[in-house]
Amino acid sequence: MKAKLLHEDDGQRTFALVFESGDFVMELLKAFAAKEKLSGSQFTTIGAFLSGDLSSPSRPSICASGKTLMRGWP
Repeated sequence: MKAKLLHEDDGQRTFALVFESGDFVMELLKAFAAKEKLSGSQFTTIGAFLSGDLSSPSRPSICASGKTLMRGWP
């Protein structure tokens, strides 16, 4: 996953996240949110998920390919 800060204003930040095919999105998103100290976020995806299973939050297994735009609040 690659990440870039696109915009910051009044405590809100907008990042572009680019995932590679086969990345485990939930695992990477959680690590990114912890690193950036995000307490609340929203995200929009461009691209497609290859597969996913949201039934077990303790074992996320979503794989994706595409770009994600994530807005975070510290």
